[in-house]
Amino acid sequence: MRDLEARLERLIRLAAPDKIALQLEDGQVVELIMEDIWDAFVEILYALKYDRDHNETKALVAIENAVPGQHPMIDLIQALIVNFRMCQQKQIEGEYLEA
Repeated sequence: MRDLEARLERLIRLAAPDKIALQLEDGQVVELIMEDIWDAFVEILYALKYDRDHNETKALVAIENAVPGQHPMIDLIQALIVNFRMCQQKQIEGEYLEA
């Protein structure tokens, strides 16, 4: 387990610098630190794994509204958010068809 933690920490250090200045779709710029990005990544993974809504943290909202292509880690989190939304939509459609 310790080896896995070390590898994840190394991946995070490589994938996310100390600070990222994200340009949002509305033209604003938001600075996120590595811990914000890590927290957002973990939050969306837990939401997917446990089929629950994710917390609307400042970092997660900023990442969701960021212009794509600024950083691979941000793009990964955006893709997970899209996947999460699609899973939610399928679940809602399934409940609608059952009723």
